[in-house]
Amino acid sequence: MDGIAGATRKPGKYKLSFDEKELNTLKTNTDYTLNIEAVREEADRELIKLPFTIDKEFQAQRRGDVEIGEVILTITP
Repeated sequence: MDGIAGATRKPGKYKLSFDEKELNTLKTNTDYTLNIEAVREEADRELIKLPFTIDKEFQAQRRGDVEIGEVILTITP
C-alpha cells in the first residue's frame, strides 16, 4: 500500500483496517513505517511516524502535539 489520502477529518476516533489479502502483499521481516499526517491550509502541519514489521504481533502508541491526538497501531498477524 503506497498511501491513503483524503481531506482532514473532524476530531474523533477513526479506524483503518486491512484484510488478509492486502496484508499478504507485504513482505515479512521487512521494516515498514506508518506515516500519519495532518495539514491545514494556512495553519499547522503535523506528522507522526510509527515503524513496524509485519511478522509479529505489535502495538505502538503516539500522540501528536497539535493536530493529531492519540494514534494506536495494532498488528495481529
